Amino acid sequence: MSAQRFLKSLGPQAPSPGLKFSDLRSEQAILVYDVMNLYFNHFKNEDVAYLNSILNSLNQSEVVWFGTINVKGPFYFRIQSPDFVFELMTSEDDANHLHLSFVEQAKK
Repeated sequence: MSAQRFLKSLGPQAPSPGLKFSDLRSEQAILVYDVMNLYFNHFKNEDVAYLNSILNSLNQSEVVWFGTINVKGPFYFRIQSPDFVFELMTSEDDANHLHLSFVEQAKK
């Protein structure tokens, strides 16, 4: 199921634009950094300056979580900044696999 279909299936309960990263408590911000670091650690040959710029842009981002906090249940997680959109979700087959996308925003 695509992220778009999943969000549509939520109907009026679909996630709001999100919380500003700068408004998160420190332990919440650390969890967001941890998720991003887990993703980017798979790209060891990437330009370190680029990866740091992505992490630095978190201060201008919004964070959305919708769904369960149980291990077996659907959820949707998004970090959106002026530079990128990072989405992580699971919704089908008892939430036994993840869908993840990272898309750079077009520069104006």
